[in-house]
Amino acid sequence: MLKKNGMKTGVLLAAVVLAAGAAVWLTRRDDTDAQATPPGPFEYDLQPLRRVDPETIVAREIGAVQIPHDDACALAVDPTDRIHVATTEAVLRFSTTGMVENRIALPSRPTCLAVDADGTTFVGFRTRVEIFGADGQRAAMWPAANDQAVYTSIALAPEDVFIADAGNRIVLRYNRSGTLLNALTGDPGPTQSGGFIVPSACFDLALGRQGTLWIVNPGQLRLEEYAYDGDPLGSWGTPSMTLKGFCGCCNPSHLAITANGRFVTSEKGLDRVKIYGNDGAFIGLVVHPNALAGNPEGVDLAVNSRDQILLLDAHRRQVRIFAAR
Repeated sequence: MLKKNGMKTGVLLAAVVLAAGAAVWLTRRDDTDAQATPPGPFEYDLQPLRRVDPETIVAREIGAVQIPHDDACALAVDPTDRIHVATTEAVLRFSTTGMVENRIALPSRPTCLAVDADGTTFVGFRTRVEIFGADGQRAAMWPAANDQAVYTSIALAPEDVFIADAGNRIVLRYNRSGTLLNALTGDPGPTQSGGFIVPSACFDLALGRQGTLWIVNPGQLRLEEYAYDGDPLGSWGTPSMTLKGFCGCCNPSHLAITANGRFVTSEKGLDRVKIYGNDGAFIGLVVHPNALAGNPEGVDLAVNSRDQILLLDAHRRQVRIFAAR
């Protein structure tokens, strides 16, 4: 449930364990060695946790948009409900019939994406954000302050642009001209957490309904609410292997918020996409976890003006569209 500023969490053990994971990630960001390591005797099987009661699934799939590439890495829906997908080489805009109607060429693989109603496209890369006009031409580039940066998420407010930086464990607030206004550090945070704990390049954010910002604190396995100036307002989320909570090293991996204030979250590892009420109470699953297998980096999320939920299923090369009951 929602916890207001100053309340204690009682999850210090999770914070300690996951802070250690953050130190490992900052020294070695690739997982080549990990992939080469044979399974150990204490490796646990997640398959039993993917077995869920069908009654917990509270959405139905109503359509899909086929992506013509197998390297889709970021998803955005603009205020006019147009779907945009970033791949290694381009940002693709899809028509209402699912056809590619616009293409912005990119110099390298991006990490995150956001698009305004006028077609202005903000593309995040590891250490910079590039802004493209509606004509597809690059209009500006905002470099990171240092080489430690790992940009992972962008949220657009009417007058502000928020960028999550997993490498420096901060959220940057810019005005539309590219002037840095302030940084949100999560310290002391809604529950005196001592800042954002970011064990991997999963660090997402989304605008709240009333001029606030919701930021995933992935190492703490919870969501935290802030005013734009960084003032902490509240939090919710519980470490747990059950459906109601979040588990793993850094979840939820992605976040979206509907017009009526519901939270949609995705988790990597267990491949769970869930809906929570505006008080943080668990409502149900969007789709069966087995139907998302094959997306090890997690499933990027978006919601449109009709509160339909869109999932970037790179494994299937689709943007899958769901309607919640």
